[in-house]
Amino acid sequence: MNEAPALPAAPAGPRPFSRWLTVLGTLVIAAALLGGLAVKRKSVVDTRAGEPLAAFDTLIRREPLDEPLADPVAADAERALDALLAESSSAAATRHGVRARLAVVLGERGRWREVEPLLATGEAGTVFPRVVTCAYGPDRKACDGLAACDQARLAALTASAGAWCAARACVVAAGRIGDTAAAKRLAELPARFPRLRAARAGLEGSLLAAGLLAAAILFRRRRQPRPPRPDLPTPWSLGALYAALVRCLLWSMLVAFALLAVLEAGRRGLGTASVGAVLYAVGLWWIARIVFRRWGISWRDSLGWPARREIGLTMLAAIGVRRLGEYGIGLAASALHHRSAWTDLPPALDPAARWRLAMSVLEMVVLPPLVEELVFRRALLARLLRDRSPTFAIVASSVCFTLPHGYSPLGLVTIFWSGLVFGWAFHRTGNLWPSVAAHAYGNGMALWWSLM
Repeated sequence: MNEAPALPAAPAGPRPFSRWLTVLGTLVIAAALLGGLAVKRKSVVDTRAGEPLAAFDTLIRREPLDEPLADPVAADAERALDALLAESSSAAATRHGVRARLAVVLGERGRWREVEPLLATGEAGTVFPRVVTCAYGPDRKACDGLAACDQARLAALTASAGAWCAARACVVAAGRIGDTAAAKRLAELPARFPRLRAARAGLEGSLLAAGLLAAAILFRRRRQPRPPRPDLPTPWSLGALYAALVRCLLWSMLVAFALLAVLEAGRRGLGTASVGAVLYAVGLWWIARIVFRRWGISWRDSLGWPARREIGLTMLAAIGVRRLGEYGIGLAASALHHRSAWTDLPPALDPAARWRLAMSVLEMVVLPPLVEELVFRRALLARLLRDRSPTFAIVASSVCFTLPHGYSPLGLVTIFWSGLVFGWAFHRTGNLWPSVAAHAYGNGMALWWSLM
């Protein structure tokens, strides 16, 4: 009678100095995460990527013209413009454009007293102040004698305040004048990159349908979810696992920021585009060679490489169910007049900037799904499944997956839902590839959106 192979023995607990290193690492990582979140929320747009206002205009073009700016978006827009206005090195024309855009954003937030000084400079001529005063001013008499914006007037206003802010001010002014036909026409201005948008919509619709069909097939089979296979051991205690991952992240951060400093000294802009990719690459090396190697298992075992018949179906189901849940969350948020903040979205990218695009693909689509799924599903979820119920283990690992992202409340709800789907896919198959594929697909769609 053959005996089952013994799992690798759990390593001894960390020595005292290792405990202090873990505590110190926790404090450093927490400070770095809070500092990074503060910087992210302060400077929403990257002003070093070409024209300073280009990234702002690309971000705000995503917002509908026939609805007021949602509070999180308006707050991000105001922060971005205040940061641009505070830069003493900005050219005069840039500062004029920032003031014009800020007047519209503040008008959207109902802060007319702060709008008036921005219009009193006379930098945008006489037409723009009249349109903005009619749109957002408290006195409706300002609209007397003002005609709705035509193409020539809209083009002139765009030169002052950018395409979205000019069109939005015209839409609101047309509504106050009572010209609903003009307001509707302006709100239906053609979107940027229509072919990219159509291709993205077609891909998402096809995968959503295929994913829901795969989910229905899996449900009809009525098979019990399979826990991770016996040859995927998790011998460490939760404390030892936490200590190992803290040291992994600490060393990854040190290496990434050292490289950032070198790149910043040599060529501006490369560091910001590269630091995320380097952080994930070093973290992947630490996880694979340090954490998992001490368990006595290989890359093949870590990822659950051997294929099974349900892997493809589970992969499609995870993509479809995750996207369906995001649609549902989006509809609920829209009913409550909420919208994703800019800090939830990847930075706007220029398709012509090939270096930044390549680095963004690496740091969003390739490395994060591997690293985060290894940590939160392969390490944490598999460990929790040893002595906890599947429901508790999946929910707890999803909470741990959600918190480090630092998004707005709506963004955190979306990430939590994704964690639940990824956890279900891993628990059902004992294989990491379905959750890695669904994770990479979601990040890829977000990156695609940033190009539009």
